[in-house]
Amino acid sequence: MAVSVLDLLFPPQCVGCKQTRGAWLCASCRAEIARHRLPMPCPHGVAATFCARCLDAPHLAGARVAGSYLPPLKTAVWALKFNGKRQCAPALAGLLAQAWRQEPLMRAELVVPVPMAPERRRKRGYNQAALLAGAVARELRMACQEDALCCTRTPAAQHGLSAPERRANVADLFAIVPRHAPRLAGKRVIVVDDVLTTGATLSAAATALCDAGAAEVWGLVLARPQLHDR
Repeated sequence: MAVSVLDLLFPPQCVGCKQTRGAWLCASCRAEIARHRLPMPCPHGVAATFCARCLDAPHLAGARVAGSYLPPLKTAVWALKFNGKRQCAPALAGLLAQAWRQEPLMRAELVVPVPMAPERRRKRGYNQAALLAGAVARELRMACQEDALCCTRTPAAQHGLSAPERRANVADLFAIVPRHAPRLAGKRVIVVDDVLTTGATLSAAATALCDAGAAEVWGLVLARPQLHDR
């Protein structure tokens, strides 16, 4: 009730167009994002936007991406990631849930976010992937284990690195928090992140989860840059 009262007093403003009031993601922006939706399935016949062969990620069954990293989706991701608009996470998670439900449906049981290095999380105040994972898990009626994965170190920034450099930068970056290992054994897991570029981060997360006994790992990501933007 308190949230609805606040929305009446301070109506949310669309994080995509930054103009329309009344929703964190307006109908026009949703339609524009849908127009830029990436093709599915992948060229190799997997029920995903990208498969392990596409991303050179042997432990990843595949990944689904909600749309291209273009405005208004890019603007919305930046609002969540850099401008403190954590309230828009459920609206963006709705795009993830919609992408996941595309036919043919893939089976999964547990949602896990890509973790953030502790010092970076302290600086930002939250992990946007964790916000998205919790919201999409509720939308898909699945369990979410927010702290299943942790970072073993603080990696260098990925921006500007080549695909091989990105893979080397995140190699062995993630580890399973020991108390959660039994819950992962034999599970089909969705790993949630905001942006997929080369797939190196998803691949590193999938490797850690499979090493802990996960039966299958799928990526679910909001956006991927166009080829010329990488």
